[in-house]
Amino acid sequence: MRTRTLPFLSAFMLAAALFLSGCYHHPLQTPDTMRTRTLPFLSAFMLAAALFLSGCYHATVVTEATPSNQTIENPWAHSFIAGLIPPSTVETAQQCPNGVARVETRLSFLNMVATALTFNLYSPMSIEVTCATGGSASADLEETPEVTVAAEADDEALQAAFQEAIQESSARQQPVHVRFIP
Repeated sequence: MRTRTLPFLSAFMLAAALFLSGCYHHPLQTPDTMRTRTLPFLSAFMLAAALFLSGCYHATVVTEATPSNQTIENPWAHSFIAGLIPPSTVETAQQCPNGVARVETRLSFLNMVATALTFNLYSPMSIEVTCATGGSASADLEETPEVTVAAEADDEALQAAFQEAIQESSARQQPVHVRFIP
């Protein structure tokens, strides 16, 4: 996952590049020999730095679920003040009955243009949710082995139950649930 660069930093670099591409006067030149020199290398460097620092924000969250072909896309999720006020939650319960396999957020070029034109007051982003296939998480929990212990068990019984769960988990190489029954 990459971190988000601050858009105002790239805007500052762009302004510096435009400023530096103007006139530069050497302090030791006399007025009659004074000429104007441009700094093409420095301004090109600053412009390249502005473009580099405005890189696309991209974050991906991947679950262990198998992804399906069904996706939910929102290319203009509205957020404000450089993302301090986040976009509204993407409701996936109706369209993804088996849960979510992947969530991806990014800033497209047009999203960045809108952000730059509004000086970060309006900062839209693109959100893509990939639904999961197959069984739900509750089906996975049903297959998980468990050790039961009485809710009012004494310390020795609790310790024995947890010791059994540890040994079974080590043998199976998977989690074991400890269930307290009334």
